[in-house]
Formats: sequence, structure tokens, C-alpha cells
Amino acid sequence: MGKVLKLANIDLTNRCNLNCPVCFANSNAAGYVYEPTFDQVVTMMQRLRDYRPTPATCIQFSGGEPTLHPDFLQIVSKAAEMGFSNIQIATNGLKLAEASFASQAAKAGLHTLYLQFDGVDDQINLGTQIVDLAGPFSISFWFATNNSKSQFLFGRAGGATSPGAVIFVASSGALAASLTDDNGDGASIISQGAYDFTGYAHLAVVRSDTQLKLYVDGVLRGERDLSLSTITPDSLRIATYAGMFAECMIDDFRVYDRALDLNEIETLWQMGEA
Repeated sequence: MGKVLKLANIDLTNRCNLNCPVCFANSNAAGYVYEPTFDQVVTMMQRLRDYRPTPATCIQFSGGEPTLHPDFLQIVSKAAEMGFSNIQIATNGLKLAEASFASQAAKAGLHTLYLQFDGVDDQINLGTQIVDLAGPFSISFWFATNNSKSQFLFGRAGGATSPGAVIFVASSGALAASLTDDNGDGASIISQGAYDFTGYAHLAVVRSDTQLKLYVDGVLRGERDLSLSTITPDSLRIATYAGMFAECMIDDFRVYDRALDLNEIETLWQMGEA
């Protein structure tokens, strides 16, 4: 059986509008500009779509800063036209902070932003604006740990006793999620079976208007009906609360302002497995 190509990466440029010391691409340091033309990028994408036995379905544009390419929007639109079902970019987000540009990119077919965050301490604080717990949302990430103790993976700064969303490893080793309102009403889900602590697992928590769902490795592991009142916005943190840090590795953390369906969850898991 031939190899299956799922996710492909194309560097659109080595130019960047930042000079971050942690940049893995060491952008702007080459002493020359690498920037394939629109036609050259289309040729690369066509080769990916022609790949057999299975053509690439997901593509990531990176760099440098891909949004600096003069034909960026046209390239994204062409990728959508050629049948790529998931189009993402590795970006510093500066151009996407411009509402008009972000709107054009979305209309062209851009699905996902791949961002890197660096701070002055170990607290990973998403603030109050990234996730609106009062409406539909989806959270997806990969994690790994060799410690079987209960661990807090994501949620309100107050931890498991605070209203809001919480994703954690239970003391039994099961993966769990909960969502509660300011009155303490809500729903909790504990996955069937324990995490085996031997590698990465993909977790996704999806909240629709009426349900909370927990997926592990692309499979629905639990769902609960929801009937919630007010959820007051509060800071959301990754892998820490009350001064304690989870002893784990978390990668490819994604937030969506809508409820993803099963096919989209499976695609996220398959992309990580590639």
C-alpha cells in the first residue's frame, strides 16, 4: 500500500514583518529573498493534488510570514478551487488583525490560523476574549504525559471549582470535560476508558447550543445535554491553575467559535497522525 499524504506545507516567502529571536525559520537572515511566483505555487499545489494513491487534502502556507506574499489571497483562493478541504497558515497574525484583510482571507477559503505564543513567564493566559463560553465553540489540542495524577489541561483560572469550561485528566486516568454556568448548573463528561500514558492523544471538546461533546482521537467518547444560564467571562488558562502546572506536553491548541462536526474532528486528528 502506498503512502497517504494528508498535510503538506509550502513556504510562500522568507520575508517577515517581525524579528522574533525564537523563530524556527530564522526569517530575514538568509541575505536574499525566496518568494515563488503565483504560477510556481500553483504548480506545487497541483503536484500535491495529483499525488497517488491519495492526494493531499490539507495544506499549510508558511514562511517567513506568508501573508506578505503579494499574491497571498489569490493563492488561498486557488487552493480552495483545487479542492484542498483544509487551508491553514503559520502566521504572526499581524495582517489578520486588519479586519478587512481577515475578511478577504476567510472569503478566499482560509480555514485555520497556526499561531505561536511566547510570554514572560510560564502562565498561558488566553484572557477573556478568545473563547466565548456562552455560545458555541470547539477546542482541539494534542497532549501527552507520563504522570497518572489528576491534571488540569484547560479552563477558568479558578480551576475545577470555578464556573466555566474545564478539560482535565481525572484521577482514574480518564479524560474529562465540564461546562457550568454561574449557578453551578451544567454538564460533565468522563471518557470511557483511561488514557494509556504512552503517547500523544488528541482531545476535542465541542459545545453547541444544546450539547457538550468530548472526542478522543477522533472518536466521540461522551455527550451531555446542556441548559445553561449566564456564564460570566473570566480568564482562561492552559495547563495551569492556582499556581500549579500540569506535568504534560500540549501541542497544536486550536479554538473555534462554532461547533465542529464529526468529519472536522476526524480531519484534525488525522492531520496530527500524518
